[in-house]
Amino acid sequence: MERREAFLADFVPAFREVDAADRGILSPSQVALLIYHLSEAGGDDAEVDANTTMLDLESARDQAKEAFRARPRAQYTFSECVELMSELIAVSGGVRRDPGTFDASRIVHSMEADNDALADSPDFAMF
Repeated sequence: MERREAFLADFVPAFREVDAADRGILSPSQVALLIYHLSEAGGDDAEVDANTTMLDLESARDQAKEAFRARPRAQYTFSECVELMSELIAVSGGVRRDPGTFDASRIVHSMEADNDALADSPDFAMF
């Protein structure tokens, strides 16, 4: 159980921040926020571990986006998010963020400015 808790240490608080209704279920746009948050590094609020590179984060982010695109749904459970983001969760563990640095409005603004964050699929317009 300790390994699972360690694996999810950064993911659980981020999931809870995105899941404002506290239902354990996310919409596609909330999933997009979560993916972007977990793959975001740099600035004053995060420090990339020596063993984690920006390319690792980008690759894991892209893999998570593709996994969700392959399973379009109206909502995703916590367990589905863990399954589909497992690589991103593992890699993002190398990014140390200050507590309370999740800012959805800043992330949405960054996503809109990032052409790679937009998907062709209407189900994943936020990606």
